[in-house]
Amino acid sequence: MGLSINVKREKLNRMEFLVNYLKDNNNIEVLDLSNNNIGNTGVKNITKLLESNKAIKEINISDNNITTKGLNHLCSALSYNSSVLKLDITRNPIPWGSNKVLLALLVKNPIINQIKYSKYDEKGKEYSKSIEQVDVEDLSIHEDR
Repeated sequence: MGLSINVKREKLNRMEFLVNYLKDNNNIEVLDLSNNNIGNTGVKNITKLLESNKAIKEINISDNNITTKGLNHLCSALSYNSSVLKLDITRNPIPWGSNKVLLALLVKNPIINQIKYSKYDEKGKEYSKSIEQVDVEDLSIHEDR
C-alpha cells in the first residue's frame, strides 16, 4: 500500500515546491490538499503534477475556493490520467451546472470511480453528493445524498 500526504495550510506556502517534490514520487497514493485555499492557480499546479505522477489514486481538494475555471483545468488533465480513482471537490464555489463537466470526465476516463462534490439548495444549505457510477449507454448518474 502506498503512502498518503496531507498538507495543511501552514505548510503549504509554495505550491510549486510541492508539485516538484511529488512529480517523480511513486509512493504517495493519496493527496489531501483540503482547506488550503489553493484556488484555481493551485489547481493548475496540480494538473502539472498529474502529467508525470502515475501513483496518486485519490485527490482531496475540498474547501479550496476552486471555481468552474479550476474545475475545467482539472477535468482536462484527469481526462488523460490513468491513476486517479477518486476525487473530492466538495465545499468549493462550483455552480451546480458544472456537473455536466464531471459527467463528461467520467465518460472520457472510466478509471475514475468516484467524484464527491457539493450541491447547495436555495437557502445555501450544502449537500454532499457523490457520482459513483456512470452508465455510458444511458448516461445516468447514480447519486447518494
